[in-house]
Amino acid sequence: MPARHGSQPVRRAGLPRVLGLVFSVPLLSFLSISHACRRDWLTLWIYVDIPPVSFLQRLQDAIDFSSFWSGLIRRPSWPFIIA
Repeated sequence: MPARHGSQPVRRAGLPRVLGLVFSVPLLSFLSISHACRRDWLTLWIYVDIPPVSFLQRLQDAIDFSSFWSGLIRRPSWPFIIA
């Protein structure tokens, strides 16, 4: 019986890459968005004198919940394209 070395390269090399990207891309997206919101909040509070409560109210008015969910659903599809 011949040796089966390298008979499943996609499972051995591709699957860990895809799984790693599926978990890391949404996490990195969430971290970058939350960091950007905190940075904008702090900048507006210091330089423009907009209080944090007003910033959060305007943020909720500007961003609806459906755009948040569409972004979270779309994020895991990119790792399959990348990997």
